[in-house]
This record gives sequence, C-alpha cells and structure tokens, in this order.
Amino acid sequence: MNMQSIENLRTTMENQKKISHRIASLIAKELENNEVKCSCHIPYEGRAIQFFNTDTGLYIWIRVKFEGSSDIAKLDIANIDLPPKYRRKGIFTKVINKLKRMNCVSNIKIENVLTDEMIAWCKKHRFKECRLSEYDPPSFVWK
Repeated sequence: MNMQSIENLRTTMENQKKISHRIASLIAKELENNEVKCSCHIPYEGRAIQFFNTDTGLYIWIRVKFEGSSDIAKLDIANIDLPPKYRRKGIFTKVINKLKRMNCVSNIKIENVLTDEMIAWCKKHRFKECRLSEYDPPSFVWK
C-alpha cells in the first residue's frame, strides 16, 4: 500500500468516526432533553455507540457500519434496555425519527426484538420484519 492510499484510508476512517460522534451527539441530546441521565462511550474507532447508566439499568448498544470508504452509516441497534420510568414517553420514537432524517444514515436495523411491545412499535413505525431463520428472534429494518 502506498503513502497516498494510507492517507486516504486514514482520512476515511476519521470522517467515519466523526459521523459516529454526530450520531451519538444527536441521541445524547434527545436523551438529555427528556431528562434521561446516562453516559456515552464510542468504542472500536467509532464502530459502536454505547449509552448506559448502571444505577437505573439503562443500556443501549448500537453498531455503526460503513461500506468501504462510504460516509453513509448503517445502524444496528443491538440492545435497548430502558428502565420502566423512561418507557412509553416517545423518547425512542423521537430518537429514531431524528436518525431517519440524518443524511449520513441510510439504514436502521433493530435486532433481536423480544417483546410484544417492541414488535408492535416496530410495525407501527414502518420497520419491516426480517428473520434469518424461524428459530431466530425477529429483527426489523428501516431503509
């Protein structure tokens, strides 16, 4: 790999990391606006976003995927655990609607949806169900 290729790769990775930080900032601001107290961590060079509060049990894990040198992210929401006091207040809906409007987000997948409440939410918000097999929990995708 020549020096120009290395520099291009470094620039691409930095741009993608900035996009992950923009996404995390948008989510953090919405959580803060709704008085949800939590910490944010962006591990793996921006390839994941984690929100957590060990006191309340809040935990959100999002994988951020990019194809090659693209500046367009695909989000896999792998884990959402909101304490009961934060549920049914429209917080998650506001977060998802803002993510859908971001030019840098092309796809949102909510993985391993386990509750009837969350399945109903996904269907209400026009996420399409997808399963790898009949034995896997459903996932839902917005494109």
